[in-house]
Amino acid sequence: REKSGNAARTPNSSNTRAATARCGIPWSAAMPRDAMTIPRQRQDDKGDTMIPTTIAPHGIIGASGLPRNASLDIDAYFPVDPERRWGVISTRQRRNGETIVEDLHWKIHGQREVNGKNAWLLGDEKKLTIMISKDEDGIQHHGDLVPGEEDEVCTPPLTTISRNFVFRQPYSSAYIMAQGEKKTLGLFTHQMTGYETLKLPAGIFHDCLRTDTYFQRDNGPCFTAVHHYASGVGLVRYSFRQIDPVANVVVVGTLELSSISSEGAA
Repeated sequence: REKSGNAARTPNSSNTRAATARCGIPWSAAMPRDAMTIPRQRQDDKGDTMIPTTIAPHGIIGASGLPRNASLDIDAYFPVDPERRWGVISTRQRRNGETIVEDLHWKIHGQREVNGKNAWLLGDEKKLTIMISKDEDGIQHHGDLVPGEEDEVCTPPLTTISRNFVFRQPYSSAYIMAQGEKKTLGLFTHQMTGYETLKLPAGIFHDCLRTDTYFQRDNGPCFTAVHHYASGVGLVRYSFRQIDPVANVVVVGTLELSSISSEGAA
């Protein structure tokens, strides 16, 4: 994760279009391009809405024709297991060509109450921890903890997966990003995009649930992010693009699952 700072309007407002223009991104490209170009939904022979098959970048082999989200298993996409260990490869590349690659060691290492919910702390305590909660409404991302920096909390949290969402129907919400005494206003636009199969260092993961998010902060920076969740495993891939027009900084990066194990395993 690279940090910077936020905007809040409805996604069709001229203010939001102007905000995205500050980042050099037209509103039609606010969501990641490969999400925007996925074909429309189709009907199977039983009349159920299906996610079409497609070929996409970023290690994605192809999408799966699975039904919408009526039977979405929230617990499967964020299994809480204090014994589980995730190896994660972090890659970040800046506009100047600098590339940083790190091996991270993720685990659940505690809980914290945030935004009125009991969030799990998932990540590498030496590098980055994300605060995630889950309930019958879905999975919520509340913010990030980075050693040596003040905690970053998003209110309301970003709901990444929910049974209430319709695939490829974006929703938008204003939010406040608080970091110590500093607070910035922002807008995120989010959607559950579909299911895809990924080939990662840890292996091939079928039917990963993909979500796409666009963030715009009122002090300039904007972000696009793609998450992939594998059933029974959790988050297996995260990719992002950050643009800060004021600082003239562009950063792209990924987190990819490289291994998964249990601390109690022989």
